[in-house]
Amino acid sequence: MKGVIGTVRLSAESMGAQGCRTDQEDDRLEMNPQGHFKKGIILAQSAGTRLYPVTAGISKSLVPIYDKPMIYYPLSVLILAGVREVLIVSTFDDIRSLERLLGDGSKLGMRIEYAAKAIDQVNILPIGRRFLRDENVAVILADQLLYGYRFELALLQAVLRPAGATIFTKGLIDPRHYDIVEFGPTGQPTRVAPNPEEARGNAAIVGFYLFDRHVGSITADLRSRRDDQVTFSDIAGAYLERGNLHVVQLDIASAWFDIGTHEVQMSASVFVEMIQNELGRSIGCIEEAAYLRKLITAERLLELSAVGGNDYCRYLRRIARCATPQSRDS
Repeated sequence: MKGVIGTVRLSAESMGAQGCRTDQEDDRLEMNPQGHFKKGIILAQSAGTRLYPVTAGISKSLVPIYDKPMIYYPLSVLILAGVREVLIVSTFDDIRSLERLLGDGSKLGMRIEYAAKAIDQVNILPIGRRFLRDENVAVILADQLLYGYRFELALLQAVLRPAGATIFTKGLIDPRHYDIVEFGPTGQPTRVAPNPEEARGNAAIVGFYLFDRHVGSITADLRSRRDDQVTFSDIAGAYLERGNLHVVQLDIASAWFDIGTHEVQMSASVFVEMIQNELGRSIGCIEEAAYLRKLITAERLLELSAVGGNDYCRYLRRIARCATPQSRDS
């Protein structure tokens, strides 16, 4: 399944002088300084067999998407959502590499923990029970790339909801590889369908979920009533039955890549390169996301940029220089 690319307006209007973000862009991050999702889980335990032989030597979540490891993209989404504590679930073989890359999160002003175990979706939430402690949680798959101004606005609005669950969908021409959401005549969700061949519609469910503090008990109830695996779509369906599921339909101005094949990896890399070169904006830059969320200072950004002299580090330095009026005028 190829990535889904929305129409993105390529222009310099979104950037100010010297490539700095405009005040309008920064204001949208102030919409939700105190959201209801402080904890997040990244599922990075996939073996990545469809990306063989690349994944024979490295973790799938470390496969490069243009200029960054794959896991940077979902992590930047969690930071944007206001998450401060992240649990990364991976395999025993891959966890050390992830720890070398991200550490304990302190360089980003947050906390990152790891759960090293090869597990399916059904076992994620029980393993994260100590981490969650009955709090709201944002869950995202490590191979998801989401981008777009409207997606960011929708996300910032979604994390303001203290209760219920929120899922994101994207209309696909061929949704056979995804669970989908069916909608009624008034546009309200009526069913979460695990088998698209038997469903009506093409609204594929994105691998990114926002669950309230009741997700643990809901999952336990589902597991007690069935023998097969409980998926996140099953959990979303349970929230729908309770009348507490919110569905955000991503429009054509939002991009979504489910990076599971070499073709999608290449398409995603080309997309990131195009946007970054045309707009002068980095996609999936975790240091910039942490800075915009006021988790780190401009001075810390400069320290992080001192690692190298490539375009990525130069971008961090540019963001740091834009932090003060004096730097902008110099």
